[in-house]
Amino acid sequence: MSKSVLSPKPAPAPSTLAAEWRANLFALGVGTLVAILLAEVVLRVYNPIPLPLRGLQIVLPNNKQFVFDNRGTNSKLDRQVIITANSLGFRGPNPPTDANAYLRIIAVGGSTTMCRLLSDDKTWPARLDARLNASLRKRIWLNNAGLDGHSTFGHMRLLEQFVLDLQPDYVLLLVGINDVGRGDLNEFDLTMELASQSSFRRAVAKSHFLSTLQVLWRSWRAFNIGVGHIWEFDLRTNASTTIDNDAINQVLTEHRRQYVPGYEARLERLVVMMRQRAIEPVLITQPAMYGETVDPETGIEIGPLVFGDKTAAQRWRELKLYNEATIRVGKAQGVLVIDLAEKLPKDSRLFYDWTHYTNAGAELVADIVAAELVPFLAMRDAAK
Repeated sequence: MSKSVLSPKPAPAPSTLAAEWRANLFALGVGTLVAILLAEVVLRVYNPIPLPLRGLQIVLPNNKQFVFDNRGTNSKLDRQVIITANSLGFRGPNPPTDANAYLRIIAVGGSTTMCRLLSDDKTWPARLDARLNASLRKRIWLNNAGLDGHSTFGHMRLLEQFVLDLQPDYVLLLVGINDVGRGDLNEFDLTMELASQSSFRRAVAKSHFLSTLQVLWRSWRAFNIGVGHIWEFDLRTNASTTIDNDAINQVLTEHRRQYVPGYEARLERLVVMMRQRAIEPVLITQPAMYGETVDPETGIEIGPLVFGDKTAAQRWRELKLYNEATIRVGKAQGVLVIDLAEKLPKDSRLFYDWTHYTNAGAELVADIVAAELVPFLAMRDAAK
């Protein structure tokens, strides 16, 4: 019985392998392009992720209502949270038809102004509105134009695209936390001076797919640098470590040199932008739960607690540099500064995470701001 021997197949020629690789890469490229185009079409029809920003253009959700079901998510918040955007895309009443009969105020800031996980009537701007209307002779129209994640750069864009043309009498600026360590904002400052944006930025502004990726990336970055919503924290189970003062001082030196001057310059620019349009700014420093004290609710020392990759003590010392810059700008420009950061207690009853307020926290913020704002507005009104 004879055995047949199978001769091996000859190896493909290098030119054949190259052709196969080119074909595979071409197929992959075509498939990726088709998937992106399909995603673009689908997201234009329905996008489950709100797009507050397309490129450098802010997108506001006019005349919409959102309901957040909080069951089992955070014990410090209401079971149901209702957010309503008015005709302007802000939170609060629609603009009055007889605008001259009202003192018009807009609150601008990031998530600690927007209060995304508090219902419309429980945010600090809404509670402040009630206090001002009860205390002043003139009727008050106050809107909450806070937007999650907005820094001073975002505030500039908001002013340029919406607020300046509304010509409010006052703008309240609660600022600082979203500028901490943000060297990238210096790059944004440069792009604002250009006659036209880059091709990439224009592409992002026009594409729902790219804008969605941009929003997801910014949300991820906010979470990692500690300014996103953490939902709930418990100091009793929070890890702690030793405070390294030498290491913290080195970091603070870097902030003073690289980041704080840019923040201060942007804040000055915001003041000038408003004053040029006869709008009077009011600056408010940024409070936070983290710091170097004892929580009165639990009796726990806050400073050594770990928040992300830093201690609460380090985060507070960093934020304090920006609050001090806010106060400097206010003094230099003759602007009222409400030092909320120093006046709001570091009490875990008032915060549902390290930076965002509970209903009780928002009430106290409104009390603190009203205590200084009411006499300031009354004095300016009497001087007219």
